[in-house]
Amino acid sequence: KIAQLHNDHAFAPDLIRDFQKGYRNIEYFALLTEQTKEELEGILSGHNDTTKCLVIPNFLEKPYEKPITRKKKQAVAVGRLHPDKGFDRMLRIWSTVIQKHPDWSLKIIGDGELRPALEQQAEALCISKNVVFTGALDHDLVLDEMAGSSVYLMTSPAESFGFVLLEAMSCATPAVAFDVRVGPRSIITDKMNGFLVLDDNEADFAARLEELLSNPELCAQMGQ
Repeated sequence: KIAQLHNDHAFAPDLIRDFQKGYRNIEYFALLTEQTKEELEGILSGHNDTTKCLVIPNFLEKPYEKPITRKKKQAVAVGRLHPDKGFDRMLRIWSTVIQKHPDWSLKIIGDGELRPALEQQAEALCISKNVVFTGALDHDLVLDEMAGSSVYLMTSPAESFGFVLLEAMSCATPAVAFDVRVGPRSIITDKMNGFLVLDDNEADFAARLEELLSNPELCAQMGQ
């Protein structure tokens, strides 16, 4: 029997009890990152000697194959419009950045319960003309938008891996993400293929994003 964990266990007591006592008939526990594997091995030690932890990260079956000819003055983000994704803080960050870059736009792809509230927030921040809510798009169109964008943004308060980061990188689009407890740091090497920002430091996130917007050569270098 094989179990798998596709989100952050965050040391929740009920999950820890399950891992230690309820997984004793599980042979293998498949996890997304080395960090999570090490944590779970510590949690299981002395309680469950049956379950072996292993890492199978998410992966792309194939890279983006269309030619990438031009990057627009556009940032992009993809995800459910849900509190789990932190789009409210993304809008606050964007409202700071476009004061110096008013010719840039942010495209948010996805739908969900928070769309009306986020649209109202964008209006209250006076950035509606610089933010586009597309709703849900077909996957091929999502990749095309990633490929045409200069930077990918991730402001989730929690992640497990962040498959969209792989997709963005496949499209030669560097990412800026909060360095939440687990996930983005498994994909982003800070200052090489993107920026990792201390979680909740919106000012630093804005500064790193502005660094990319002001320097297309750096964007291209990180994207490659």
